Amino acid sequence: MDRPIGIINRPLWRSAPALETASSVRWQTWIGLLVALFLLALVGWLHLEQKATITAARAEIRALEQRQIELERETRELQALLATQGAIEPMMRRAEALGLRPPERIVTLSVSPLPAAATAPASQTQPAAAPPALAWMSRVQDWLRGSP
Repeated sequence: MDRPIGIINRPLWRSAPALETASSVRWQTWIGLLVALFLLALVGWLHLEQKATITAARAEIRALEQRQIELERETRELQALLATQGAIEPMMRRAEALGLRPPERIVTLSVSPLPAAATAPASQTQPAAAPPALAWMSRVQDWLRGSP
């Protein structure tokens, strides 16, 4: 007997065109999965890169804020130093230019406490006489009004 024809020996689902179609579908599936995996990895990498950049920026901001605080403290210290040390010499030079000089002798005046009579309550004291300038002014006002 002759050998049967090849088509009859194979089932239909294993025919040559079916095998070629199935293998091409497998490769397309694998390529699609690899592209999807690559895109997923790319998105993950971009996310991690962005997080690293943000973290570095925050650390730099914290360092700059700390440096700003240190500089402000140093500025206050230098201003205080300038106020205590720098202001005396120019004032002394200016005073000497105006003809002023430090006193040669310092005189201290001590005052004893007031006697008990001088510390009477205000209700027991008599009103003080008007100062001379005010007395003169009241006489002028009386003269202007026509009163002697």
